[in-house]
Amino acid sequence: MEQGQNSKNKKGKKKLGMNGGVSKPKFQGKCFNCDKKGHKSADCRLPKRKKDHEANIINEMARYVADINLSVVVSEVNLIGSNPNEWWLDTNATRHVCSYRDLFTMLEPVTGERIYMGNSAHSVVEGQCKVVLKMASGKKLTLNNVLYVPEIRKNLVSGSLLNKHGFVMVFELDKVILSKSGIGRKPSYNHLRVWGCLAKVVIPTPKKVKIGPKTVDCILIGYAHNNSAYQFLVHES
Repeated sequence: MEQGQNSKNKKGKKKLGMNGGVSKPKFQGKCFNCDKKGHKSADCRLPKRKKDHEANIINEMARYVADINLSVVVSEVNLIGSNPNEWWLDTNATRHVCSYRDLFTMLEPVTGERIYMGNSAHSVVEGQCKVVLKMASGKKLTLNNVLYVPEIRKNLVSGSLLNKHGFVMVFELDKVILSKSGIGRKPSYNHLRVWGCLAKVVIPTPKKVKIGPKTVDCILIGYAHNNSAYQFLVHES
């Protein structure tokens, strides 16, 4: 009787692990991520593999974006009409865009190019050339390689291209002031001084002492030729 009971108890017992817990049997199936046996996809150490339909969608999007080599950030919503002489400054646009044929000096046909817009739409580029803009100050601004896109109802000036070519944009309440190398701004004479006037010149840091004067009396004798530095003569009283 005792031997029979012991044999039944042994059959009902489970194998104990090293820490005293019940050890689970090793997974014998195949991982759906790496196709190897011995573990599940949730425990796989390799990067998760994209599903076939997700991979196809990503590949299609990549091919679509590769076909579009231009990018313009603009969204046309609830636009009733537009003025051909109005231009919008877009700091995110990568190209100048115009929708009116008459503004181009000489249009060069373009085939196979499109622009991608911020509202997930794209438009066909039919040509490109330069456009001359008349500014409010009476000056003219020439934009080169402007894209002709009839489907866009707003003419766009690329702010990034202006910055790339050395233009500085100053935004005010109702206007934008463009300047390049100081041209376009009213000069200021507040910091100009007459030759021979007295001036206080700050002592350079290597020559400064803790207890002593911070400036030295000098006489202005001119300006440097290659930079905006001043030329002074130390005045000894």
